[in-house]
Amino acid sequence: IEFVELDKSLLAPEDTSIYYGAIVLKKDWVSPKFVLLSGKGEVDTVVKDMITEFNEANGYKGEEWISVSKHLYHKIWEPISALLQTNNCIYFSPVGMLSLIPMEILQDSNGQVIDDQYKMYRMSTTKNLCLIRNPTNKTHAVLFGGLVYDGGNSTSLSESNSPKKRDGWQYLPSTAEEIADIGAILHSNNISYQVYDKLSGSEESFKSLSGKPVSLIHLATHGFYLNEDESDTFGFFHDMNIKINRGANISTLLRSGLMFSNGQRAWLYGKKDIPQDIEDGILLASEISLLDLHSVDLVTLSACQTELGDISDDGVMGLQRGFKRAGVNSLLMTLWPVEDSATKIFMKQFYNNLLTGHSKQQSLQTAQKYLREYN
Repeated sequence: IEFVELDKSLLAPEDTSIYYGAIVLKKDWVSPKFVLLSGKGEVDTVVKDMITEFNEANGYKGEEWISVSKHLYHKIWEPISALLQTNNCIYFSPVGMLSLIPMEILQDSNGQVIDDQYKMYRMSTTKNLCLIRNPTNKTHAVLFGGLVYDGGNSTSLSESNSPKKRDGWQYLPSTAEEIADIGAILHSNNISYQVYDKLSGSEESFKSLSGKPVSLIHLATHGFYLNEDESDTFGFFHDMNIKINRGANISTLLRSGLMFSNGQRAWLYGKKDIPQDIEDGILLASEISLLDLHSVDLVTLSACQTELGDISDDGVMGLQRGFKRAGVNSLLMTLWPVEDSATKIFMKQFYNNLLTGHSKQQSLQTAQKYLREYN
């Protein structure tokens, strides 16, 4: 299923509205079928409502969330479901604001989530189904977590800091525990691994992985996305004159990235006092795109959070494009903020599944279902 945006005037000349649609193809069909969905403006409003309910109410189990979830299911999935059978393997590629929702857990009128009805495979584009890539053995992993962003202070700091605030980035103590748990799972499965934590979790350490035989990279750190107006007011980004790239793909890659150790100084005050031969601790998606990560089968971004007001069509996608251009096969990313304890539970389940012979998608679905049912 390839979701698309369509000018409805192509179907009805008197209607110039933009609609969502779905191009559906099954292996025994001679040609694909097109399903017209609802108006883009209407659907995007519901998506924003869904994100608001998740962030400000009771997560995905709150009454308002359930109501919005069922409404969105009716708008974008119910028209397609008539072409599907239960337990179908479905490869789908969302578009626009649909990229920012966990479509797999939308609920039908009976409260059943999509992921329990089908085997869902999210893709950046369905054309990847035509690509043949040999299975990769899990030979060596690299784990980043427990990073110190301000050069040494890692005490008495919470995990709720926003990348849009002027007080910088705060230490995430649970990420040290997270990579310790994952390291234990790797060790029990005889997979070698290397840990970068505290001050060793630097931008230089990550860039040194370029061209190396690494199959798994786990990044438990802050991720960010700034829109163009926000980037104009931050010294670090203002110095890059991002406005000259307005409208170009490179613009998003310059405004999305990951924080590494000692990145606080550049984030707050810009690069003017940092020597040119020293990395600033802020790894932009544009920098990631220049690395050689073709040996990497999976990159996991476990602590990547983007605030509600700053989510847009290209938010987290900046990071996705950067890693894809670098050659990474698969990415596991968090669309929305995830509770700390839930992240730890999920990651343990995911890696336990993955390293005992399950596919990445099976491991993800099993871990998601486990977490949904966790009491």
